[in-house]
Order: sequence, then C-alpha cells, then structure tokens
Amino acid sequence: MSREEIFSLLQDCILSIVPDVSREQIVPDRSLKQLGVDSIDRSDIATALTEKLGIPISSLEIGKPRDLGTLVEILEGEVLEGLL
Repeated sequence: MSREEIFSLLQDCILSIVPDVSREQIVPDRSLKQLGVDSIDRSDIATALTEKLGIPISSLEIGKPRDLGTLVEILEGEVLEGLL
C-alpha cells in the first residue's frame, strides 16, 4: 500500500469521526490536535485504521507524531513490516 493510499484512508477515517473537519483541512503538515481531534476521536481513528490496514494501532501511537505526514510514514512502515 502506498503512502498516498494510507493518507487517503487516514483522511476517510478522520472525516467519518470528526464531522466538523473538511477533506481540504486534512493535509500532511497538520496535526490531529489542530484538527480538533480529542482522545476519544483518536481511539476511534486507531480502531478504524486497525480494521482497514490490518495492523494493530493504538490511540497513543497515532497521537505521538507531530503531524499527519509523519503519522502516515509510521503507518507505512508498519504496513510494510506486516508484509514481511
């Protein structure tokens, strides 16, 4: 799965969980916090990403990166690891 596909999945997850956010606001240099994502939303996003990517992801894990681009890089690495 490419970085772009992972970012698109992340966008879809955020949009389904945080209705006040538009797709245009979800860009690589923004953080989840800047998008108004709280700890409950993070947990829901982590669960959705786990289901869609087939890898275990915790809400703490997705809250650590400074921005969405870094989060996508981490997720991409974990997806590739899961394929080995």
